[in-house]
Amino acid sequence: MATTHQQPDPPGELALHQLRTASPIDLSADLEQLLQNRDEAAAHAAAQRIEGAVCPARELYEAAEAVTQYVTSKLATGVFPVAALDLLVEIAHGEPAPVEQIEQNHGIALRCAGLIREVLPTLYASAETSDDESLLQGVIDLAIRLEPAPRMRRKLLDEFDQGAHGVYLQRALKDLEKHLDSPTLQPEALPGTADSFAQLLQGTSGWNFCNVFGIDLGGKYGQLGLAMQVKRDGVIARLRVVCEGVDEMLLRGRLRLVDGSLEMSENAGHWWLELQQGDLQLRVRCTSIRMIDPWTETKEVATKSDEGKVS
Repeated sequence: MATTHQQPDPPGELALHQLRTASPIDLSADLEQLLQNRDEAAAHAAAQRIEGAVCPARELYEAAEAVTQYVTSKLATGVFPVAALDLLVEIAHGEPAPVEQIEQNHGIALRCAGLIREVLPTLYASAETSDDESLLQGVIDLAIRLEPAPRMRRKLLDEFDQGAHGVYLQRALKDLEKHLDSPTLQPEALPGTADSFAQLLQGTSGWNFCNVFGIDLGGKYGQLGLAMQVKRDGVIARLRVVCEGVDEMLLRGRLRLVDGSLEMSENAGHWWLELQQGDLQLRVRCTSIRMIDPWTETKEVATKSDEGKVS
């Protein structure tokens, strides 16, 4: 069951200290500094502290959702600090931190993105009347990540790609132009049918296993989690696989970021996963396996009632 999230109240009353962060800071004070301080340097310093607490290296912690909801509510009223847009860009590109994955808070990236997408029309309207290149860059960066309509991306390019621009805004405009015809700029959902993980390992889905880059054990629910990379047509995507009901496991060797092999089989009502990656060997027996894409809902992909073998 996912963690229950706090709804953000006005600064000073935020219960953010009850939510997981990467570092213990006074988020309420920093949010007030970010959104109400006319000193641009102080606002950027506050944004950096918030980023370090809720999305360092674009890894989203539980408090990121409450922060996103509060900041976007202020943006909807016409408050547009550039530092706040920069913070939202980092959150929009985020994925669940390992601890959030262990706590089954897999949907935090999708929820944060949804909150930001709701205020995109307001941001577009503000950008149309602004000559602040930093603000325009932030709006374009968010559009590149979250705007689903090719027509709107074309409209933004036509409106903003006029005259001379600074190097950062010009780079953002070129990136926007490169993605004009994409049907969606969110990561494509991996297959979610009952045998999708089996298909992935077999290569029949078009996705192919590359490597495991993270392994976590236990947590509140006593699971084994594998963070892995898969590839299709030169595009690399990340996903998480969770083994539940683990009753036998062998793990030895060091984890190195090299390509490996992963096999899955079923025997006597249990699933086996076997990983060989460099000198790392992992063999685990469990009752069910779930494949999780941080941008979609959790998909149940294998239970002990399934039959067959894949490798």
